[in-house]
Amino acid sequence: YSINLITSLAIILSIGLIVDDAIVVLENIKRNFQNDRYEAVVTGTSEIFYPVIAMTLTLVIVYLPVAFLTGAIGDIIRPFAYTLAFAVIVSGICSLTITPSMCSQLLNKKHLHNKYIINFEKAIDRLISSYLYFLKKCINRKLLVILFMAILFLIGGFLLFTLRSEMIPQENYGLLVSGISVPENSSLAYQERKMQIVSSAYKNISGINNCFTYLNSSSGESNAMLILSNYKKTDSVEEQLNNELSNEKGFKAFTFQTSAVSAGFGSGLPIQFVLTSNSSYKNLANISGKIMDILNKKNIFKGVKSDLDLSNQEYSVSTNDSLINDLGIPAQSIAESISALYGGYQLENNYDSSGSSYPLIVSIPKDQQGDFSPLNNIFVLNNAGKYLGPIANFVQIENYSSPSDLSHFDGMRSVTIKSGLANNISMQSSMNKVESVLNKALPKGVNFYWTGPSKQYLDSSHSMSFVLISALIFIYLMLTIQFKSFTDPLIILFTIPLSFVGAVIFLKITGGTLNIYTKLGFLTLVGLIAKHGILMVHYANRLRQTAASINEAIVLAAAKRFRPIIMTTFAMM
Repeated sequence: YSINLITSLAIILSIGLIVDDAIVVLENIKRNFQNDRYEAVVTGTSEIFYPVIAMTLTLVIVYLPVAFLTGAIGDIIRPFAYTLAFAVIVSGICSLTITPSMCSQLLNKKHLHNKYIINFEKAIDRLISSYLYFLKKCINRKLLVILFMAILFLIGGFLLFTLRSEMIPQENYGLLVSGISVPENSSLAYQERKMQIVSSAYKNISGINNCFTYLNSSSGESNAMLILSNYKKTDSVEEQLNNELSNEKGFKAFTFQTSAVSAGFGSGLPIQFVLTSNSSYKNLANISGKIMDILNKKNIFKGVKSDLDLSNQEYSVSTNDSLINDLGIPAQSIAESISALYGGYQLENNYDSSGSSYPLIVSIPKDQQGDFSPLNNIFVLNNAGKYLGPIANFVQIENYSSPSDLSHFDGMRSVTIKSGLANNISMQSSMNKVESVLNKALPKGVNFYWTGPSKQYLDSSHSMSFVLISALIFIYLMLTIQFKSFTDPLIILFTIPLSFVGAVIFLKITGGTLNIYTKLGFLTLVGLIAKHGILMVHYANRLRQTAASINEAIVLAAAKRFRPIIMTTFAMM
């Protein structure tokens, strides 16, 4: 692996995690510090030893399912998981070795006489007192707390379904890409004329700093990269271009945002799916045309197009075999004559002029290549060397339309349909609408499959769901062994969904989306919240062994672990 965006993110997070474990050990040693530093170190470290081990293993186990991921999503997450897991292991070792050693040499009480420290400690004590007062009220009103939690779950679930979802968050670098499609077999001059129309539209819109165009005469697909002077105007420029070019005739154009990061994850438009069938390409073209008409009527889809175009003109040349055999005319001679006439034939001798040599190519002009009347002027020879008449007397030419590429998917004839999305439209909701349309409109014998960015998005969603569920199962099994109980781990794990609710609310408020980075955040959150639960439950179990009641153990454990939990929370922020 290398130092990149993902591993750098893991290194940044590992700083907070390493500080977390050191804070927990240091706080517990300091709380046991009376007169003898060495005694405080030994007592404090022994009390917190098993919780630190459990917390370390919990965070490592969270990333264990990532090792089973395959494909693009696995390649992205695996370096993050391995980097963070190794950092957590080192953190656990350092917190149980280096931190106690430093405490045995540096810990003292001199700072406790500082007036600022004294005032800060008083403020923390008041905060703990308020927290315990509120906690006792909650313990005495269990039904109200359960009702409040249920409401939070409902709110979180509702907001989760309203969040926009995507594979990679759209990063605004002030870049726009325009895809321009002209009919197949259009000449380069035709493409240049249409591109001039597009360029004129660019000049009429303020904010475009530079424009780079690329013409592809073979496929009819051209592209333009637009660099904006102000990235804050990207959305407005995109909308203006799409509105101005939507009514132009002779070509189709659609402008969408791109970035250096998202360009590598399934190039092109976000919505892509394949229709497959054993029927003819003409039938597939009719079906795909109906699907595109339906999608174009929905405002969320922009620039809908397919890769199947039957406008490609081809000609079939057949000969009267019995006639040319009787006359002794070689079929190869006819084929070579037609090929030379319309495809060009280079003569062996070149034309020399002013010291330069030029190849001589025999061919009819390009603008007359759709005209077959010259065949009336080209005569053929039989095997005896006798001219028997023009080629037109011995051939039949038929004109028909066919696709330039015979696309296949999974061994069947196929057509790929692509579409952009309007701004602020969720990937998941748009894919649901496409599936709804296809389920209603597709006849029997025609199947559809997601491809490109759409398939990568589905794969990432399924992969992250697998990782989250597996992480919860692994943590439960590990905590069951640690606490020798089936119920204590459930207490710890029950707080994780509540933390998800807070994360979802924050995403909604800030306009965030569900993407690979936020899902990595959810995965890390599982381990972090479990760490806090381990601290609390472990200490409460110790108090229960001294004959304290459940409520007393909860209150005392909350009081003792309040400070390290708050400190580690702020450290991660």
